[in-house]
Amino acid sequence: MGAEIHISLESDKYDDKELAPFLGRDFYFEITRGAIWEGREPFLNELEVKLLKAPYYEEFEDESVKLVNPVKLRIVLEKVKRYLDNNRDSLAFEIDIDFERMKKEGLITDLIINESRCWIKGDSFYYNVTDKVEIVNYPMEPAEISIWINYSEEIIINNKKYFLEKTTRFEKFAAIIDKVIDFCKNAEKNNERVYWLYSH
Repeated sequence: MGAEIHISLESDKYDDKELAPFLGRDFYFEITRGAIWEGREPFLNELEVKLLKAPYYEEFEDESVKLVNPVKLRIVLEKVKRYLDNNRDSLAFEIDIDFERMKKEGLITDLIINESRCWIKGDSFYYNVTDKVEIVNYPMEPAEISIWINYSEEIIINNKKYFLEKTTRFEKFAAIIDKVIDFCKNAEKNNERVYWLYSH
């Protein structure tokens, strides 16, 4: 199980009402740990960085677990969202299969080359990606694949059509940040504090 962020209301510690959005490994690493803007001009002050960096917990019964003011958390997340928007052209991006469009066109979404299932090393945060991107095979596939293609919204490989999409970090995280902001607003409305923690 990977790292994930837990947010819940003070009155609903274990989120039994299932009101909170799921915040997985990418959100934990790239947003709460600030990995995608590391080394760039700071836009959060020290207190905001500390608040955003949700503390680790093993057990909720640990007396060190502290509640967070949802107003302060909302303000920080709004600043993060603005930063992602204002810097969308210079931050990391991701190229991948456009699964929604593929399904609409009735096309198979699996990327198969020479009978090997493949994937696109398309995240510029982790890989060397510009207007070209590398396609490689998954482990244990029958053929070893390593091909570079020029990015285009529509490509043909072995006579098969694939649609690709390029996603900025703003596009990747804006919707989920909005859900957390709305969660904080709901807590504000009900005069509640929130749990803001991470576990793995």
